[in-house]
Amino acid sequence: MGDRALREADGKFLYDFYAGNGQQIQGGTLDMQTGGNLHGAAIAGARLSFQFNGGAADGLMVGVNGLPTRSTTIEPPTPPSSDST
Repeated sequence: MGDRALREADGKFLYDFYAGNGQQIQGGTLDMQTGGNLHGAAIAGARLSFQFNGGAADGLMVGVNGLPTRSTTIEPPTPPSSDST
């Protein structure tokens, strides 16, 4: 969705914001809903980090990510019982 970098002498601060379709658990498998979702839920998140430039830590990136989301479960239909009585 969006990203930026704020440059400093020893590196740069990076931040990102993103959004997407909400996932669900279907038949015991996590479905990421890449083609869209049925329940209208969405996910959103952010990242804040610092990437070092130069010295022994050159290229090292430290930071935090946040992705508050909730997965819904769609249970498979119960198969009909096969009573042979």
